[in-house]
Amino acid sequence: MPLHDVLWGGSRFITVGDGGTILTSPDGAAWTRNPYSSVENLQSVAWNGSRFVVWGSVFPSLSVVLTSPD
Repeated sequence: MPLHDVLWGGSRFITVGDGGTILTSPDGAAWTRNPYSSVENLQSVAWNGSRFVVWGSVFPSLSVVLTSPD
């Protein structure tokens, strides 16, 4: 699955991609897949100091926004 964005937030890396892919890593070497399951193509991830925000889409006209403190 293609990955589209990666960032360091708080105490971990997070990357997002097609098929609802969300991976996290404490060091950028070992990655763990988040159990979130979806068909969305997740395009970007942001960190505001207390919450991750992920944006993606299922179709060009239907967007999804996910948030989580971890």
